[in-house]
Amino acid sequence: MEISQLKSVDYIVQKIMDLKPNPMIFLDYDGTLIPISREPDNCHADADLIDILEHVDSRYDLYIVTGRSYETIRKFIPLDLNFVALHGAIYRRKGGEPETIDGYEDYVKICDSIYARLPDIFRDFIGLRYENKAGAIVFNYWKLEKQEQSTEVSAIVKELAESSGMDFREGKMICEIRIPGCNKGETIRRIRSDRPAVIAGDDVTDEDSFIYNQDAMLIKIGDGETAAQFRLKDYTEMREVLIRI
Repeated sequence: MEISQLKSVDYIVQKIMDLKPNPMIFLDYDGTLIPISREPDNCHADADLIDILEHVDSRYDLYIVTGRSYETIRKFIPLDLNFVALHGAIYRRKGGEPETIDGYEDYVKICDSIYARLPDIFRDFIGLRYENKAGAIVFNYWKLEKQEQSTEVSAIVKELAESSGMDFREGKMICEIRIPGCNKGETIRRIRSDRPAVIAGDDVTDEDSFIYNQDAMLIKIGDGETAAQFRLKDYTEMREVLIRI
């Protein structure tokens, strides 16, 4: 496999253009199309990104694949696109209605039950933010006053997840309670049905996308170990690639 520590935008653009037939495009959102933010509730797509996504969607079969809730990603990207939300638990084709995996409502109830207990469990963790995403709960460390408490938060959340039959995953300055066995990679694989694809992501949660789709063109955004073949410096380079394909 061709492994790249850092490839130029020109090189990756040409690689994508050489794919025949036209590839499907699967893009993570936070850290891939926009910068990682300390304010996760205010990550709306800017006008330039809206134009870029409309351009790509007009030429390719485009999917936004995110761990965000469906309602949040639709708020951030007010376009009629294909969306995969909650790491694959929710799928919405362009022009259609969102569909959920089997048993989704049961997982929502589990998350509601866990979430109701959190104020008591984390009352001494000043600045910790957590969000019930209706099928997942994410814990954000960015504003945790004592950053050394993040390790303790992670351990508590892992126990909460495992004792409730849910999965536990960690990412950049977050950890998360997730639906078991639900991941971006298997969802993308199922949607692709072996068609050529370009898949881009920045976080450890995107590694599933790469691992389950090794026959696709895989682009890691930023630093860190990865199963992807190619790497870009940051979201600005990813946008430049999308403008030019």
